[in-house]
Amino acid sequence: MQYEALPNFSNLGPYGGQSGASPARSITIFAHLLADRWDDFLIQNLYAAAVRRSFDHARLFVFYHNGPPFHRDIAKMNADITYAWRADGTASIPLDYFDSSHDAALRSGSPVWYEQGCDKPDLMLLPSIMDWRHLGAFERPPRFVLPRDQVPTINRAFRGLGVDANWWYCAATVPDHDALVHRDEFSAALRVAADVIVKEHGACVVLVGDPATKLGPLPDGVIDARSLPEGIFGQAYAIAKARFLFDFFPSPWLWLAFGLDTPWLRRTDTRAAVPLPGRGFIFAAPSTRDAGSRTANAVTAMIRETEDCPMWRSDPHDNFGPAKNRMDLPMPWGPNARMINID
Repeated sequence: MQYEALPNFSNLGPYGGQSGASPARSITIFAHLLADRWDDFLIQNLYAAAVRRSFDHARLFVFYHNGPPFHRDIAKMNADITYAWRADGTASIPLDYFDSSHDAALRSGSPVWYEQGCDKPDLMLLPSIMDWRHLGAFERPPRFVLPRDQVPTINRAFRGLGVDANWWYCAATVPDHDALVHRDEFSAALRVAADVIVKEHGACVVLVGDPATKLGPLPDGVIDARSLPEGIFGQAYAIAKARFLFDFFPSPWLWLAFGLDTPWLRRTDTRAAVPLPGRGFIFAAPSTRDAGSRTANAVTAMIRETEDCPMWRSDPHDNFGPAKNRMDLPMPWGPNARMINID
């Protein structure tokens, strides 16, 4: 019996035949971003972007519902998307659309669907796959990019609020207007942070978050930037340029989605490990008599942790190693946020 000789791929190099390593072997990724809630939709966008960045050459196609305005706004900041498909209401894509055979029971009415190879993706991401606890495990974290044509308007308005362009500032999240957080508690924490940031360091605190939340008189050096032009793009700009983000009370995913490389500080009532990915820090500040002093100590520790940012934070640059050009499944959960020692 005779056998055919095995083909010789040695001239292609160690990555010549590896999917995603060359334009000829580009990976096609299709992500179903079906979440309707703000934070869930952010997470799905971040996860899909991180998967695309795991390969040197990959195309990311996404499908999402043409619902609230933030759907389109968030997708605009996801520069890793190759093409987006939108559907009204709660429509979904029939499974037959992913059948590349011409005798599929249902065919997409768009020739672009087939021209781009959406009917035969190499990898398909479903909502249950895109778990936020995995985000910290990606070696190349996702990056959001602000629309370039809107940045000059935001920048002028931001400087017009009185934020010093030659010094740093801390961004702080205002709780949502319907959050179960007592406004007096938030105001007390804000005063403590302002005492450290404004009085001791001459910087300022910039408020971001829900503009519908009613606040009382603000301490000196606290600037309300919740109504910057361009909607969420304005708040994204304020967070991305901050030395760090103080998340007084849970404000879903602003820090991770818009902060890019901006470190964040969050309060908690426990010293247990908190599975929040990203360049984050947790400090324990229960509602006791020493909550104020612990908050002040945490802010001081955060300033010390971010000494590499003496002015506005610059745009992040990718200084990561080469892409693996593969996904290892099951994915591990990312490293937990670090507990700051403030005792």
